[in-house]
Amino acid sequence: MPAIATHTDTARAVARETGWDLDEYAVEREWSAVGLGPVGRSRDSEALETSNYRTAVAILTDAGARFDEPTFGHWAVGWVGEIAYDAGDPATVAAVEGITARMAAYPCLDEQDYSAQEWTDNHPNGTRIGAYCYGSRDDDCHATDDFGRIIPRRDDRGRFTRY
Repeated sequence: MPAIATHTDTARAVARETGWDLDEYAVEREWSAVGLGPVGRSRDSEALETSNYRTAVAILTDAGARFDEPTFGHWAVGWVGEIAYDAGDPATVAAVEGITARMAAYPCLDEQDYSAQEWTDNHPNGTRIGAYCYGSRDDDCHATDDFGRIIPRRDDRGRFTRY
């Protein structure tokens, strides 16, 4: 079961680190308590974390869950996005527990979305002329530009690398 943070050490720790008062957050939204999770993201999130976050938000939205997506600054990663939900709402808690159970069985909530996010991360300029592939050397990249030319591969430092 996801951690419920209200009038607890967790709420105080979150408030101390971020300035975010979970108790006040619950009162403002007329929630009985605030739960955090089941996934989050940050500026430095990679494809799987980004995809799981987006998919979890879609699942919660479809379930009619009572949740928000607060974002706050963080000294190490620039910003952090969380899923905060009404931990006193049975339908919301059931949806969160369903997501948590799915992720315990398999860490990817939607493989198609994950694959699309990986492609986007590795080809930030799409397939225009001048676009580059930033996939790892082990990835097979056969992306082509609008003229059918293979997109050249670049490493993290912007240097050309071999396919």
